[in-house]
Amino acid sequence: MEEKRKLEKVLLDDIDSAISSYKSRRGDAREKVEETALAKAPAIAKALLLKFNKARTEAAELDKRIEQMGFRTVSEYGTKNFHLALSYSNKPTLLKDYDAETARVEKSLAGLKRSYTLKLFAGGEEAKELFASLARELAGIIG
Repeated sequence: MEEKRKLEKVLLDDIDSAISSYKSRRGDAREKVEETALAKAPAIAKALLLKFNKARTEAAELDKRIEQMGFRTVSEYGTKNFHLALSYSNKPTLLKDYDAETARVEKSLAGLKRSYTLKLFAGGEEAKELFASLARELAGIIG
């Protein structure tokens, strides 16, 4: 029985060696088949690749134009769709105008601090009506 076990081991080792050798040869041959398949790709596949590359180039150009307008494209998770988001580097005109108005009003409000502090410490008739005057000016600036 022990001898049969030894023979079994030799047989199985020979088979394993043959399998390993076969896999190695087939792997090397497969690389050559892949190269041949790519070299002999159907004309339609090559035409589709040209179309694909053209679409990618056009998409990049459109993405650049969208960025120039102050937006960027963002892919929607789990789909092949995109949506617009605000650009990190370039703001849309609407947002630029809004920020400029905010800055203008903040500057006017900061100027009021100085003006009303001076009026308060100057005293006189102006000091009596400071709060009513301030309320009117704030209403005029903020709306």
